[in-house]
Amino acid sequence: MHCKAMPWRERFDSWNIVRYGVAVIVLVKTASEISLGWVYITPALVAVTLGFLAAYGVTWLLNATRLARFFWNPGLTFVAFVVLFTSLIGLLFIPL
Repeated sequence: MHCKAMPWRERFDSWNIVRYGVAVIVLVKTASEISLGWVYITPALVAVTLGFLAAYGVTWLLNATRLARFFWNPGLTFVAFVVLFTSLIGLLFIPL
């Protein structure tokens, strides 16, 4: 299916999306930087750091209560917790 060249405003008309099969790209305003004095850091770095600390805390708690013995690979479980908590913190707490 070939899409004819047309101005970008016409591409996002609902009729043209159905007719030409053009994908919709949603542009939202996100926080691009967080200022800490003279240092600017990305919100993703904050999410990864908080996700790492949360995963470390959960892993420590699992080891303290001896529930970590039920996991096949504790290192892989830690990485999974880091990914899980980073994703949740990024979705819920990073301002859009």
